[in-house]
Amino acid sequence: MLTFTLPKALAALLAIALLTIPVGIAFADEGIPPTPAPTSDVEGPMSVNCDKMNSEGLKAAQQLGLCLSTGDGMTPDYAEKVGNCGISWMSISNPASGEAQFDFGASSTLGPIAMVSWNVNWVNWSTSNTGAFAGFDFWASSTWYQSRRTITGAGLVTASLTGEATLWNSILCTIGPVTDSRYINWW
Repeated sequence: MLTFTLPKALAALLAIALLTIPVGIAFADEGIPPTPAPTSDVEGPMSVNCDKMNSEGLKAAQQLGLCLSTGDGMTPDYAEKVGNCGISWMSISNPASGEAQFDFGASSTLGPIAMVSWNVNWVNWSTSNTGAFAGFDFWASSTWYQSRRTITGAGLVTASLTGEATLWNSILCTIGPVTDSRYINWW
């Protein structure tokens, strides 16, 4: 069994946020596998972000053979491997007349997710309607997911997920971009 220690700075930030901000937290039981991505999704990479990571995360990534320096030793220039944090996904469905449901998330292969900062932007190409959702979630599972519904009107709707996930071992991962499209009907 792998164990991860929570860095002091991350632990302090998490404790302050939990005491001052009403947020949702999901906990996964050890015996229950994480919720998989639905099978009709568009999947994309979730990549290690070596250049923005703190020293604790960088050390954890280097112990896993990631973020190895390719620079001159003076200016770090880390080699990133696309998709080496796991996967991200986006799915659009049409649950009601003129309405789109956006299901999206990410699954880490490097340990449990602690925090996620995310953005979903959408456009209806037929009507030029646009919209966005954004959030910051505290999490305690290797799989993070969200769902949002909104009236988009009928037409071809495209949505894109981007963001960052900080794992409990301080490794920073870039989510997406991952994009899906679907025609939304009036019923």
